[in-house]
Amino acid sequence: MRSFENDNKQVRERARRYSTIKYTVELVEIFYVLIFLTICWRSGLSFFLANLSQKVCSNFFCVLLVYSFLLAVIYFIIEFPLSFYSCFLLEHQFGLSQQQVTSWLRDHLKANLIGFVITFSGIVLWQYVMIWQPLNWWWQTAFIWISLSFLLNYLAPLTIIPIFFRYQVLTDEKLRQKIMDLAAKMGVPLLGVYQIDLSSKTNKVNAALVGWGKTRRVLLADNLLQRFEPQEIEVVLAHEFAHQRMNHIVKLFLLQSALTLMFFYFLWLFNQKWTIFTMRIDNLPLFFIYWIIFSVFSRPFVNAISRHLESNADKYALMFISERQAFISTMEKLARDNLADRNPHPFIKFIFFDHPSIEERITAAYSNYYLK
Repeated sequence: MRSFENDNKQVRERARRYSTIKYTVELVEIFYVLIFLTICWRSGLSFFLANLSQKVCSNFFCVLLVYSFLLAVIYFIIEFPLSFYSCFLLEHQFGLSQQQVTSWLRDHLKANLIGFVITFSGIVLWQYVMIWQPLNWWWQTAFIWISLSFLLNYLAPLTIIPIFFRYQVLTDEKLRQKIMDLAAKMGVPLLGVYQIDLSSKTNKVNAALVGWGKTRRVLLADNLLQRFEPQEIEVVLAHEFAHQRMNHIVKLFLLQSALTLMFFYFLWLFNQKWTIFTMRIDNLPLFFIYWIIFSVFSRPFVNAISRHLESNADKYALMFISERQAFISTMEKLARDNLADRNPHPFIKFIFFDHPSIEERITAAYSNYYLK
């Protein structure tokens, strides 16, 4: 008994150290990119890159492409050591990954290329609307960005996820049918159940309900299937189905849409006073500075709402779980396998947590009358 308690204490202490480092690195990354963008904008580097791009081609959008690519390459090189530490070295240090460095580098490059294409597409659409609708571009750009976000959510299971993971139809027919029955019981239309080779990238476990409409499907990590009992997998998916059934995904999408609309309205106000963006490619770093600052200040608000929705999803999911004590064991395993900070400092929770802590979820489950 004492040995078990010591092991449990060591796991919790290890999770606390991992989480502390992870949160610290995330804060450093925010300041890192803000400093880079500020230096780039104020030092004349951005102006130099804009002039260099104009020598390559004359078309405005071609110049924008060359400029954006050069800026992205410089940032990729400068930021690479921090990414390598936080996403590779740290994960290996705490035994959360066995991925080879060459495989990680390929994924890192692919992720950055995809991110560049998506970001550049958004910037081009924004600049196009500013040129052709100079008086009311803010709400039109916001609408386009929101539509792009919706489209990405719809296409991700079909186009983006397969770039990083191999996935196939779940071969365990009994478990597949159990999941399909649970989805039907909770009123969630489902295309199918798939498993992905998450263990090729990380030792963390995960499961997700992804896609919209006809692309909606369950993705189960192979290591989740190996380590969790069927009733525990049911717990994880009941929670995900609860989000869908209670329209949490739509509510969060509407919240993010409202914030996007608010951001572009503020940007429009700034531009009305200083005219800093229209046809001024070298001021693009300023756009990203505004975006990051806005995201940092809105994040605690979004997280607070998300934590509330997560708690409601837990309560709703408990109504459909056949073995309700499995909820507790599921939370314990998720904390152990993902090195989750079970009881974070209130400030850390306020800034970073979009879910209630593990301890809060377990306590709420114990107090819930469905578990009595």
